[in-house]
Amino acid sequence: MRPFPRRLLAVLGPVLFAAPLAHAYPIAPVTLWELTEQAELVVLARVVAIESPQDRGERDFESDIARLQVLEVWKGSTGGDVSVTFSRGMICPAPPRYLPGETVLAFLESGATRTRSLRKEVPAETLQALAAKWTNRWFTVALSYGTLYPDGDDVPFLHDLVEDALALQARSPLPEGERRAWHVRAATRRATRWQGLYALDRESDEAHSSYDRKPGRRTATTADERREVMRGFIVEPSDDHTLAMTLSFVGPQPEAEFDRVVLGQVERLLAEPKVPYWLGDAMARVAERYGSRNGRRDLGLKDDWEAPHTAALRLAWQRTRDRYDIPFVPAAPAPPREKRGVSGSTPD
Repeated sequence: MRPFPRRLLAVLGPVLFAAPLAHAYPIAPVTLWELTEQAELVVLARVVAIESPQDRGERDFESDIARLQVLEVWKGSTGGDVSVTFSRGMICPAPPRYLPGETVLAFLESGATRTRSLRKEVPAETLQALAAKWTNRWFTVALSYGTLYPDGDDVPFLHDLVEDALALQARSPLPEGERRAWHVRAATRRATRWQGLYALDRESDEAHSSYDRKPGRRTATTADERREVMRGFIVEPSDDHTLAMTLSFVGPQPEAEFDRVVLGQVERLLAEPKVPYWLGDAMARVAERYGSRNGRRDLGLKDDWEAPHTAALRLAWQRTRDRYDIPFVPAAPAPPREKRGVSGSTPD
């Protein structure tokens, strides 16, 4: 995700949005911890089918229905399969994604809860009609953040995280140290790296945090936390923007094995025809691990969101490597591509 200039939204709003929305730009990010806390029902389910409004002769907004065959219930209870109301035609903020034939981890709230949330926004008569219509319907918490598509190998780890989050959230007062340890654990795995790192250091993801107005600030990391996150990255490296986020979290202190893994990913990404917009920032943080006082300046990066020209960045990287004796590491193989909604592919 890249931040969308809000000045353009004022001009392009009528074109971008398929219907009048409460939000005219991406919503504040919602992490796995928050999804677990806010959802009434968390299910691992197979998406059986999607019904469009035309299938039922309807024209109203948010009336697509995803039919889910429930495989496992991780929070709450349901008498069987569930129907989730959503709008796949919405563009911004991004809607939940229900992909027929795929297995989704869905974070849901009931139609009754959704109706109550609209009490201040719609007339009483409309609210009553919605309450009747939405009986036995479910809605996705936090739009696109509320549908995750983990690989099968990641499901047990995700299940443990959700289960442990529920246990912690049930305690009063909430043990802050244990919650932080939960997020560090999430940050060690590729599938949940963004979920953990964003909660621990949201400023490391400027693209998402630019829409985040929730109170919060980064607190100092401990050596044990940094080591744990680095060990996780060594085992399961990322080549998405969580690479830059990881470098922000662990700081500039060199660690040989971690640095080799990071350099392998940098070299692989530099070989791409077009580099991702965040790569320059990641490379700047690498340079600072080898002695640079200002990696962005050494690489000649501008303070904007435009991706640097690939050829220019390659040349600047070579000069920076020579200046700080950064070792050359051959390009690493590409990590497995995550499905939508996990790791760095977390949607808008």
